[in-house]
Amino acid sequence: MLSKEFLSSVSKTAMVRRVQQFIPKVKPEYFTKHGTAGIRTPVISTKGEFVKDILELVGKNSFHIVNYNSPGATGAPAYSAFIIKKLQDKGFLDYS
Repeated sequence: MLSKEFLSSVSKTAMVRRVQQFIPKVKPEYFTKHGTAGIRTPVISTKGEFVKDILELVGKNSFHIVNYNSPGATGAPAYSAFIIKKLQDKGFLDYS
């Protein structure tokens, strides 16, 4: 297991092959830069680059937070409070 994890950490192609088990149409050439290993859910731009920022997507009846990465979710309580305040200020929540 260690060698498999290490290989996918240093080889973009090896990592993509692992991803192909779940998303068969993904190809190594879709990615222009090698990422770093870890448990992450990064968004990848149309240019094949990792998006570093948190994305907040507002829909008509929804609010989505995408690309939030915090080691051990240590920032989750503070960020959650920030988002609730933001939604209240914009009138999305009817209660305080």
